[in-house]
Amino acid sequence: MPKYLLKRILVVAMLLLSLGADCVYTIPPPPPPMVAVVPPCPYPGAVWIGGHWRWGRWRHRYVWVPGHWQVRRGGVWVIVR
Repeated sequence: MPKYLLKRILVVAMLLLSLGADCVYTIPPPPPPMVAVVPPCPYPGAVWIGGHWRWGRWRHRYVWVPGHWQVRRGGVWVIVR
């Protein structure tokens, strides 16, 4: 009897898991970028990192990440506009 019960539980579990397999979740496009005033450079050699929209998985909506100043690192910097 216990083996039969275990098989039945496994079949029901597999059936329930397969029901959600056809679900398609799409993320809407982000809102347009926010216009922000860049504050003055706080120290020489700092680089402004512009703000951007980030998808908040726990909130299921876009969250604005504000821009900030950062110390310049080594390597090549590419400005994308």
